[in-house]
Amino acid sequence: MKGVTQRVYDAIAGAKGQAARSVKSLATVELNHIYDKQNWDAVKRRSAARRCRLCRL
Repeated sequence: MKGVTQRVYDAIAGAKGQAARSVKSLATVELNHIYDKQNWDAVKRRSAARRCRLCRL
């Protein structure tokens, strides 16, 4: 396993208009996109929000 559940993959594929397929056949490029979308984008948003709060002080 690569750390992505079938449910997460199906949701992302559906949002992109792609047909769902087995998570076992994920390419490395797709896996990296999912990691970025699910993890790093969320970290960047929290970090930006924290910086905005500090600016207001």
